[in-house]
Amino acid sequence: MKPIYIVGSSKGGVGKSLLTMALLDYFSQIGQSCFLVETESRLMDVHRSYRHLPFAVLDLSSELGSIGLIDLAYQHPDRVIVVNATAMSIEGIEKYSQNLITELAALDRQLITLWVIDRLTSSLDSLAEYLKIVRGSTVHAVINNYLGDEDYFYAYQNSSVKSSIEAAGKSLVLPVLNSYICDKFFNTNATIEDAATGMLLGYRSVLNSWRKKCHDMFDSIAVAKPRSVEC
Repeated sequence: MKPIYIVGSSKGGVGKSLLTMALLDYFSQIGQSCFLVETESRLMDVHRSYRHLPFAVLDLSSELGSIGLIDLAYQHPDRVIVVNATAMSIEGIEKYSQNLITELAALDRQLITLWVIDRLTSSLDSLAEYLKIVRGSTVHAVINNYLGDEDYFYAYQNSSVKSSIEAAGKSLVLPVLNSYICDKFFNTNATIEDAATGMLLGYRSVLNSWRKKCHDMFDSIAVAKPRSVEC
C-alpha cells in the first residue's frame, strides 16, 4: 500500500514547503519512489527543487482537481503521492474530500495528513474541522520549532484537538533549521541532499543533523520501512 500524503495547514508561512521537502528527502533516502503534487502553479517551491520527480499541478479547491488526484493515484500505484497543499486548496480538500475517501479502498491507498499548526487558537479551530471531514484517515499535527518551542504552543498542548489527534495519529515536531542553510536550497532550487553535498563541512554537518532528526520523526509514524542509508 502506497499512501497519499497531504502536507497542509489553514495558513501560509508555517513551513509546509519545508516539511514537504523533508518528507521527499526521507523517501529518497529509503528508496521510495514519489509523485509530487503542487496545488498552485505560482507557488511551486517544492517542484523547483525536486523537478526530477514526476509531478502535476492540481487545483484541489475544485472538484476536477479532486478527481484528478484520484486518477493520478490510480495511474501510479507504485509511487507514494505527496501533496504540497496551499491553504486555499485545503478548503477544497475539505469540500470534496469524500470523493477521495470513498475511493481509498479501491485505490488500496491510505490517506495521511501532516497538518502544520501555529500557536493561535484559530489554527486549532481549522484543524478540528478538518478532522471531522477526513474522519477515518490518519492526521498528524506538526509543530514547527521555528515558530517556537513546543511548550509555548499552549493552545494546542491543552486542547481537545490534541487528544483527538493522538487517538490515531501523533503530535510531531519539525526541528529548527538554520536560516542560511534553508535559504541555500530554496534560493538555488536544490534538493536537500544536493544542498548538503555542495556545502562546506560545518554547514553540511548541521544540515545532516537536521535531516537525521526529520528522518527519525518520519520513522516514528511508520511512513515507510526504512533501510540503512548514510546522509
